[in-house]
Amino acid sequence: MRIPMLLGLLLVVLLGGPAAAQAKVPISWKGKRLDVASLPKELAEAPATALRQWEPWAKKAGYKMDLEASGRTLVLSPASGSRGAQVIAIVGRAETWFDDLLPKPPSRTGDASGAVPGAAPGTPEVIPEDPESPPPGAEKKSPAKKPAASWGSGSTEPDSQTATLIALADEADQKGLLEFLAAAKPELAEWAVQASKEVGFVLEIPLVAAFVDNASGQEEWNPDHEILNRAVRLLTMRRFGQLPNWLVHGLAWEAENAFDGSIWVYPYRSEFVYTVEHAAWPLDLANEFQGRSDAPLRIEELTSWKPRTWDGAGARHSFGFFHYLAAAKKPQLSSLLDDLRRYRDANNRKPAPDGTWTRDPNWEPPPEAQAAIVRGRCGEPVLEEASAWLAKQTTARSRTDIREK
Repeated sequence: MRIPMLLGLLLVVLLGGPAAAQAKVPISWKGKRLDVASLPKELAEAPATALRQWEPWAKKAGYKMDLEASGRTLVLSPASGSRGAQVIAIVGRAETWFDDLLPKPPSRTGDASGAVPGAAPGTPEVIPEDPESPPPGAEKKSPAKKPAASWGSGSTEPDSQTATLIALADEADQKGLLEFLAAAKPELAEWAVQASKEVGFVLEIPLVAAFVDNASGQEEWNPDHEILNRAVRLLTMRRFGQLPNWLVHGLAWEAENAFDGSIWVYPYRSEFVYTVEHAAWPLDLANEFQGRSDAPLRIEELTSWKPRTWDGAGARHSFGFFHYLAAAKKPQLSSLLDDLRRYRDANNRKPAPDGTWTRDPNWEPPPEAQAAIVRGRCGEPVLEEASAWLAKQTTARSRTDIREK
């Protein structure tokens, strides 16, 4: 009688327990079950590509895939739980809020000599038909000459991809996910090593974000805010590519604030977060700028906050400035972010002697260029106006509520 029991235990060990590989990945879309081997014809190419891309890992890890109705976002979560439906619900509300604040910018026409408003002379107005073509003035080479493939290229067509959000059960699943990414895209191997030291990530190519539901030692954590913050960062990257660090996080925090007037996600912060801090920034900023009437906000107070680090003052100022932009410059916001996207595409290029070029995934526009682009869209005194506005905001302003009515 003991032999069958031992065999059963052995199978559990070999198959990896509850997160073991499953025979078929559960896939849902618009209330229907899908099979990745025979996807419906009405499903667009971008979500179909995402389903095929992530199905191997979902099968191995024991996850299911829930595709949001529009096909914009794909959610992966443990097959045995109900997390996927919860995540999809928050993502849907995030998308509605995002589209209201940052609608798709109007298409632009004109030749490549046009200038981005506020940018340095010669900045291309229109991205070339082939975004991987050499920059103007480079020696013409064979059409086979292309830039080296690299993540962080910033060259994907806006709104052309399906964003994937993965609700990981634990750190072990994150490790497996990073191994999958590094194996599928060797250029991500170095990044994956660094990402393994952190909890969760947001990545541009492939367009994916992940967070860990049950991370060890996790305190002062709000799962709804985690989903919202990551979803908004994914939607931002999907529409506008990589943006300056301060702007990405300022935008995501504006979404959190619109959810319930508090902020819970503090990327790369290691020290403990006290409960009173979650809604403290508006008053903190008001107190600060009431005493800075002769020293308004400077662009360097935003741009000095470097990616993958925590800067408390830089973070607070980033939220404050975007909070002002969302309130006072909403009609200009989409075009402002699109200007920054175009500036990055035109200037983040390292030409090689043979006419090819590569990008630096850690590149950001210089502070003076960012200031010129912001002023070009929002007015020359925008930083001074923001400082005066912040001095009066002692509580979170009236906002469009993301929460379900």
